[in-house]
Amino acid sequence: SSLDPAFARELETMWATNQLFDGLVELNDNLEIVPCIAKSWEISPDGLIYRFTLRDSVFFHPSPLFGDSLGRKVTAHDFVWSFNRILNPEVASPGQWIFAHVNQTGNSAFIAENDTTLLITLKSPFQPFLGLLATQYANVVPQEIVTHYGAEFRNHPIGSATRRPTSADRATRNTGGYFEESGRLWRGCPGGETDGLFLRGPLPASARTTQARARPSTALSAASPVLRPRR
Repeated sequence: SSLDPAFARELETMWATNQLFDGLVELNDNLEIVPCIAKSWEISPDGLIYRFTLRDSVFFHPSPLFGDSLGRKVTAHDFVWSFNRILNPEVASPGQWIFAHVNQTGNSAFIAENDTTLLITLKSPFQPFLGLLATQYANVVPQEIVTHYGAEFRNHPIGSATRRPTSADRATRNTGGYFEESGRLWRGCPGGETDGLFLRGPLPASARTTQARARPSTALSAASPVLRPRR
């Protein structure tokens, strides 16, 4: 199992990474595409160019590797690096397929015009593309943290979502762990939500089967009463 979104393909780890990482867009409870780190976007008339405007208030979880106890701001450059990492054959992410319609000629696929503007160019129009950006593979990760830990990033995840693993416990499918609220809640603190969440370990087969079609965070909550949705 892995808490690296580039390798989170099992239901349990998909649900866990949903608590730790964010992407440009996400799905709401009605399975509609809604803004996440991208507060808005435009699609060119020919359907080839997607221009995302990012929020300027999203930070990665704090880490000594940032040299700043308050974390580091998420920028469009982080998405460029994260998406290119998914496509890197040396990384061998099972999520490469989500960018199959992206124009990978030269360096035109992903462009950060500035810290808050990201361009993605497709090789042909593909209407479901926004939905693919709501998958865990399209979550943003910090280059300096991933570079430092290498393959061990899966056990030392640093994201930008509401929660982060505590320093004492690493939440994995097999061992369980506690997720605490991160220091900067750019989403705001949802009313009535608890301070954290405990991931017990592997879900029973019955839960995996009956919850397979549910929204990840909702399914996680339904499978165990100690868990809460991210939002």
